[in-house]
Amino acid sequence: GCHNRRRKNSIAFFHPYCHDGGGGERVLWCAVKALQELYPDVDYYIYNGDDPSIVTPERILTRVRNHFGFNLHRPVNFVFLNRRNLVEDKQYPRFTLLGQSLGSMGLAWEALSKLAPDVVIDSMGYAFTYPVFAWLGGCTVLSYVHYPTISTDMLSMVFEQRASYNNQQQISRSRLRSLAKFCYYKAFAALYSFVGRRSQCVMVNSTWTFNHINRLWRIVARTLIVYPPCNTSRLQQIPLDTDGRMPWIVSIGQFRPEKDHRLQIDSFDEFLRAHPHRRGSVRLKLVGSSRNDEDAARVQALRDRVNELENELTETEDELRGTRSLQKDLDALDRERSMNVRELRAQLQEVVAQKQSELAAQQNSGNQDELADEVMRLNTKVAQLEHELEESQARLRDAQ
Repeated sequence: GCHNRRRKNSIAFFHPYCHDGGGGERVLWCAVKALQELYPDVDYYIYNGDDPSIVTPERILTRVRNHFGFNLHRPVNFVFLNRRNLVEDKQYPRFTLLGQSLGSMGLAWEALSKLAPDVVIDSMGYAFTYPVFAWLGGCTVLSYVHYPTISTDMLSMVFEQRASYNNQQQISRSRLRSLAKFCYYKAFAALYSFVGRRSQCVMVNSTWTFNHINRLWRIVARTLIVYPPCNTSRLQQIPLDTDGRMPWIVSIGQFRPEKDHRLQIDSFDEFLRAHPHRRGSVRLKLVGSSRNDEDAARVQALRDRVNELENELTETEDELRGTRSLQKDLDALDRERSMNVRELRAQLQEVVAQKQSELAAQQNSGNQDELADEVMRLNTKVAQLEHELEESQARLRDAQ
């Protein structure tokens, strides 16, 4: 079977999306270039899932030169696979992780049926292909892991019933469904640990991935941190104009589900609501590429979410402006009322003083009792007006 198609002295990279332009592809082509320098007599192959009539080898290598700036020392051979759809998430609306993982095993078998190399390097994180390449193909398996297929964080999220891009609310709100999904994740994590240990050497891109992979695969002696290449030469040519710098938050990454761009947008919306004076000055900019129609639809959904939040924020600001305007009108009425009360109190005090003078002048007349009663009524009215004035002043202090 596979041994009849074996290529001696050969290394093959399992990277079905090698024509994409993300960070994973930069790692791929940087690794190819480095290995060609170290081992110039070895033949190099790339397992690719694109349509060769559309994405030709020449087109792929042209993009490598233009997009990543890599000039390979020797030609690279491409092995085109016909069943890349086996690893696409849209094929598995339920049990997506398991479906894609089992699908990758079928894609690996197709790869072996076309070429069985001495060494296979998985540079996309398809761990379930390792037993296929190692046991059925007799290949030495190496791997570079950007992000674990499942992590302890994912298990904790489901157990704690927290909604996320990969934990829908209809599941997170149900204790029974969350428990069922947690058991599914635990079983999948056990399988992921088993297949991962078939790799002879594991390279990871960060300490975060290193810690998670070691918790699951438990092969610390064969696991190394190899930081991904980052081209800083172009960035160094950009002048740092600190005077003209804008208060922008820039998020760079492909528009993939695990990036959770919606959470970034919602978090920024919360920031603007807490600090409305920052709106218009501080901006969130999402920068990245999309691989396919699903990613393009995801970008459109993010735009729709931004428009939705913009409308909500505008409505909230309109309501606040309306409330402030109404409060100003009420404050003006209170001030006017206070002024009227003060004027009326002053007039009544003048009348009281006048009546008291008349009362003193007519102590011996028969009208003394009537004048005394009138003065008492006027004093009561003045006391009521002073009470109303104090209430108006208290409302004004509260509004301020």
